[in-house]
Amino acid sequence: MVGVAYFGMQASKAGVSRLTDQIYPLRLAHAGMIESLLEGRASEADMVANNLNPGEITKHKKAWDEAQKRADEQFARVRGLVEKPEYQQSLDKMWAEVKLYRDGIEGVYKPLVESRFPDAQEAYAALKKPLAHFDEVRKQSRSHEAAFSAVVNDISGKVGNAVSMALAGVLLAFVLAIALGTLVSWLTSRSIIAPVE
Repeated sequence: MVGVAYFGMQASKAGVSRLTDQIYPLRLAHAGMIESLLEGRASEADMVANNLNPGEITKHKKAWDEAQKRADEQFARVRGLVEKPEYQQSLDKMWAEVKLYRDGIEGVYKPLVESRFPDAQEAYAALKKPLAHFDEVRKQSRSHEAAFSAVVNDISGKVGNAVSMALAGVLLAFVLAIALGTLVSWLTSRSIIAPVE
């Protein structure tokens, strides 16, 4: 009984350890990466909204560059935490889309600064292709988040089962101890009472 409880507690400890050491830092880095990309997306929208003001465009481009740098740092953390080759390939595929998005934005930046777009609507039209790549990044990001959630749910289920098994082992040991104590006290009382009769 004690072995069952011990096994359950060890399995629970291993599951919680994996969550805190691997999965949660991975989710945090992934969320930071996506947040940085979204900040860059906001700066990119500001660049286009100010399409006839080169000073404002340059200011927002600088913010876009900084957001991309932060995204690169977070991607390096995510990539370093992922061990399975299929997950690494999925991340690399997503990052290839990020690079295509960035190349598209860089291609639009120079004409934007040079005020080649007469209005913001034409500037937004020029962003159609880069934004399609960004949409693909978001789609793949959601699939990564779903995979993280599946792992967390799986581990949480195993931890819950292990804790239940440990508690069942402790409860069983307690019931057996009570039963054994009752049996011993009954036998003792019978041995004391029997000689008197």
